[in-house]
Amino acid sequence: MNNNKWLLSITAGKWQTNGIKEAKKLGLNVISFDQNKKAEGFKYSDICYQCDINNIEFILKKIHENKIKISGVICFCSEVGMNSVNIIRNRMNLPCKNNLYDNLINKIEQKKAWNKNFLPITKEWNYFSNINESLIYAKSLKKPFIIKPSDSSGSRGVTKISNNYNIKKSLINAFNYSNNSKIIIENFLYGKEFAIEIFVINKIVKILSISEKKKIRHTNLTVANEYFTPNLSPLLVSKINKITRKAINALQYNNGPGHLEIVINKNKDIFLLEFAGRGGGFNVYDKYVPLLSGINLPKISILQAIGHKIKIHKIKKTRGIIRYFPAKKGKINSIKGIEQANKLTSIIAESFVKIGDNVKKAKSDGDRLGCLISYHNDYKKMIMNASKATRLIKFDISL
Repeated sequence: MNNNKWLLSITAGKWQTNGIKEAKKLGLNVISFDQNKKAEGFKYSDICYQCDINNIEFILKKIHENKIKISGVICFCSEVGMNSVNIIRNRMNLPCKNNLYDNLINKIEQKKAWNKNFLPITKEWNYFSNINESLIYAKSLKKPFIIKPSDSSGSRGVTKISNNYNIKKSLINAFNYSNNSKIIIENFLYGKEFAIEIFVINKIVKILSISEKKKIRHTNLTVANEYFTPNLSPLLVSKINKITRKAINALQYNNGPGHLEIVINKNKDIFLLEFAGRGGGFNVYDKYVPLLSGINLPKISILQAIGHKIKIHKIKKTRGIIRYFPAKKGKINSIKGIEQANKLTSIIAESFVKIGDNVKKAKSDGDRLGCLISYHNDYKKMIMNASKATRLIKFDISL
């Protein structure tokens, strides 16, 4: 590839690092921006700047000062970078620009679009920008129900309400995590929750993996600690695929990776929860999904972002599980078993923390100590290998 081509990466943290490395493998130069001056991806970028990633004028000024012609802009699996990416794509007339960006991040707009297209969502829901109005509505609702920000990620600010205690506190928490100062209150959907990872090429939705989610009990079932390939009937898989394509098309998302969340109840009815027009974080986008599907997601995301034609001919059906180790409050004294686990067949294990780090009790997806991925064509072997690895890995934490 022409090494005069430049890729602009908005954010360069831990979960963008593999994407930046992939860009370098493709022979691209990378200029990256992140709010953290110690962002891990800076080490692999040709040029990097610490700044407010929403400061578009600063980013464009630095590109001009370095006399760079940008071929594409990307944020990989970063939700906070999506707005700046979209603005710059439109300002610079770059590939993958989207005029309906709000549909990719704003859960209110998603529900409106799905409702308009007669797709199944929660029966009772509303959105608010005022704490008093939201409190009156919440107190009138049948419990349980969910309070959440309209545009946050990683389960931040999400609360399941089962009684009248802490309703106001939960509303304030949701508003604090909302970037657009709006929140959603919706009835709780009973059933199993699933995550569908997709990639869109010129409006054609390719479904790469379907994973069932397990939740941590003390978070009131709002934070996931495991994704795994479920045993589903061909008929149900077909229904999931069909509604997924309809959901993405209703949002008018034409190109790029995506992460859809759904609930399936005991009657096998499917309900749409929310969508993000990016890859999943915490090793989902760059490790878990590629292992299951055989598709190098960071690579095709980069190529699409710089205007290359993308084709996905075959998607593998490998079974997998990604299991996270949730944090509890304290200081990390020791980390054991990661190296031994990585020696097991079809296992990838990683620590997200280091000895001496102070951690807090898990309240969102960001409060994770590490993870392991087990993958195999045989479901029983996949589960068995994951169990072996789980027994090896220990995080010693003291208050």
